[in-house]
Formats: sequence, structure tokens, C-alpha cells
Amino acid sequence: MPVFTADILGPNAVIDLMEKLIDNAQKEAVGIAIGHPSEPLHELGFEFRFSKTGDSVGYSSSVAEAYSILNMRLDIRPIEIQYPLYRYK
Repeated sequence: MPVFTADILGPNAVIDLMEKLIDNAQKEAVGIAIGHPSEPLHELGFEFRFSKTGDSVGYSSSVAEAYSILNMRLDIRPIEIQYPLYRYK
């Protein structure tokens, strides 16, 4: 199943997505960020693409509830959002 979030800038979203990816068979995960439709430049969004590399690894701490991830790639690119995102029938 693809690893994805529609609110990558939400609380802990980057951390959650990275943890899901490192412990998953998928090679990459995608998160997007968009502004509110009433804001100027509301059609501009960003795609955050996380990719595992040959050196990507995750470590759990045995002492505290902590998790470390090393060597994960992040590419960010602008995307154009088509509005409306939904339609009422």
C-alpha cells in the first residue's frame, strides 16, 4: 500500500511518514501541502517525496520511546492544485 499524507505540514506528519516508510516495503512516500482556497496563490502547492536509499536505516531506542532515521532522501517540488478539490451533487 502506498505511503501518503495529504497534510505533510501537520503536527508530526513528517515524522510519522518517515517511520511508516522506513518500516515498509515501499521505496518512497509522498506528502503534499496546500494552502486554503481563499488565500492568494491558492493554486500553488508542494509535493514532498521521501525516498529510501541503499543506506537508509531506522533505529528504535531501548531506553526511551524514540526512533532515529538516517540517510533518507527528500525532494520538494511545487505543484499546481486544481480547484475545486471536490464537487457537491
